Amino acid sequence: MAISSEAAIKIKVRLRCDGADTDLLPDDALDNYLDDAVERLSEINARLMMSTFTTVADQQDYQITGGGAELSDFLGLEDVLYDQSNSGFLNDEFPSLWNLGAYGSMADGISVFDNPSLVEIHAIKSRKYDEAFNGNWELVDKAGSSYIRLISAPGVGDDSIPYFWWQKRTLTDMEDRFEQKLIDLCVAYCLQSIGSRLSMHPEISFGGFKGRSSGEHAIKRGEKLERRTEGRLYRP
Repeated sequence: MAISSEAAIKIKVRLRCDGADTDLLPDDALDNYLDDAVERLSEINARLMMSTFTTVADQQDYQITGGGAELSDFLGLEDVLYDQSNSGFLNDEFPSLWNLGAYGSMADGISVFDNPSLVEIHAIKSRKYDEAFNGNWELVDKAGSSYIRLISAPGVGDDSIPYFWWQKRTLTDMEDRFEQKLIDLCVAYCLQSIGSRLSMHPEISFGGFKGRSSGEHAIKRGEKLERRTEGRLYRP
């Protein structure tokens, strides 16, 4: 399910900031803090993706970003399932391994409690892949594009090599399960900004406080919420 609209999220953020008006929280500042929250959430909890490339005999580098390459919002490379001596071993089993969660969650709707054998199957397949795909690789940059470099070059072509990479989350494609955490992060940043503004204008009241104490209170609320939300994002 998709996340709420940007406008709806901003309304929720303002309400959580004690209904802060545009004097305390200008629209452009709210836009910036929402962008910061999306960026930070993605940094902590990026999306793990799987892609493949096809080997070419004696070719060592394979482009994955830049110059029309397929990956978008690339944050980093997690793993490449490659071994120079391999020639398609277990390729037919790979989709089931992915679905069983070797690099992600167990498939939706499958209860591990009710199906304990799935855990054993998962472990067996994972061990097979660890043994079969233990070749060396590195991520290299050439002229602003990213390449996977296989060490050493494959001796044969037409092998499908799976690899795992981290993708940046954006506001438009973020899953709804992250919505509350996104709002919490944005509120945390906004409260700290509001607190700084109030400290310079002690005549303004905010959240039942007035004077410099209102600014200090807002900053502490924001800092506490930021720590708590980031802690929840780090936990699976």
